[in-house]
Amino acid sequence: MIKQQNKRSKSHGFSKALCCAGWLAAAALSISPAEAVVDDAHSFALEAAQSYVEEQGVRIRYDYASGRLENEESSRVGYQVFRGNRYWFFLGSSEEGTALEMEVTDVDGNVIEGELKKVGEALVFEFKPERTMLVAVRISGVVKDMEGFNWALVYGYKTGGVVKKDE
Repeated sequence: MIKQQNKRSKSHGFSKALCCAGWLAAAALSISPAEAVVDDAHSFALEAAQSYVEEQGVRIRYDYASGRLENEESSRVGYQVFRGNRYWFFLGSSEEGTALEMEVTDVDGNVIEGELKKVGEALVFEFKPERTMLVAVRISGVVKDMEGFNWALVYGYKTGGVVKKDE
């Protein structure tokens, strides 16, 4: 009789494990679309950065900012930048055709001079600060036929000296 109980316990344990695996699979499939879309925005921002990394040796920070904005609403993200380095901000949206806008200012609200260009569906802002300071990146945009959009902001830098790529 003891052998039979052990046999039942093993099969019962297997049933529990199978049930738990089923619950985990169901939970994994229930990730909301908004969470997946934010990752798409991050991917598009990283895609815009790719040629800068490969051709100019720009170093991309692993941390990034992201969120959701309603049309014509704006958000600000702050960063500290250092004199002598060159910086790039890469802004991506998960919704195709989003008319993105990006403006970089100092803490007093003065616009930072730099080069803003569109790379695919993303925006890239490049500048070299004249002094060490805090900057704010203002993000906004409009997407047709939708109430808002998901965005991600990635930033990269290149130190004052020559950055050599690992070969």
